[in-house]
Amino acid sequence: MVMTLTVRAKDKPVNNLVVVDLLPAGLEIENPRLRSRGQLEYDPQMDYSPAYQDIRDDRILLFSDSLSGEQHFSYTVRAVTPGRFNIPNAYAEAMYDPDIHGESYEPNPLVIVDNNAQQ
Repeated sequence: MVMTLTVRAKDKPVNNLVVVDLLPAGLEIENPRLRSRGQLEYDPQMDYSPAYQDIRDDRILLFSDSLSGEQHFSYTVRAVTPGRFNIPNAYAEAMYDPDIHGESYEPNPLVIVDNNAQQ
């Protein structure tokens, strides 16, 4: 699956921004450094170029020096466990100005079905 984050600086550029996208249980991030990731049949939206990325088991953290306007960052994940999962809120904040922050909300759960399971 492809996850696409949209980050928007509303009125003015935001400096020292961190974006945190927590993954729902059942998903893990595909390592972009591995060649065995496969190929997508399209190019996902990708015009946000963070200064640094921290990929962890349960989240991705994106750090940028400055962000203006609306930008998109896409990454791929793999479904590893079937089930029904709540999607955690992604959030962004200016690291040195806590008054500048934003958060997403997805009310619908993510449902992962095992197509190989015997019924």
